[in-house]
Amino acid sequence: MVRTDLYVIVQKGIIMPRIENLDFDPNDSQSFLEALVDYLDRWLQELLAAIEEGAGPPEPEWLTCNRVAEILKKRPFTVREWCRLGRIESRRLASGERRISKEEVERFKRDGLLSDPNRPRFE
Repeated sequence: MVRTDLYVIVQKGIIMPRIENLDFDPNDSQSFLEALVDYLDRWLQELLAAIEEGAGPPEPEWLTCNRVAEILKKRPFTVREWCRLGRIESRRLASGERRISKEEVERFKRDGLLSDPNRPRFE
C-alpha cells in the first residue's frame, strides 16, 4: 500500500480539504479509485449536511475577478481593468489569471478605488 496526499479543487471556488493517508495498492488502479470514491462520498455528504444547516462552503481567501464583480455588482471587465491600472490590488497566478484578496474587496467597499498612479497631481 502507498500513502498519498492529494489536493482536489472543485469549480465555483469550493476547495476540498486535503486528502491524507489514502491507502491503495499502486499496482491496482481500481483500489485507488475505490478509496477516492469513498472519501469523496463522505466529503460530499458532510458538505450537503452543512448546506442544509445554512453554513455553505467557506469563501476562498483569494477571489476571481468574476466573483469580485458579482460581489461589487460591477462587470468583470471593469474589475479586470481596475486591476490592470493598479486601482485594486491583485496577484497573478502562473496561468495569468488574477486573484483579489477578500481583504482588498473589503478595503474597496470601505475606501473605494486606489488613486490612479498615472494621474497628474496638482498642489
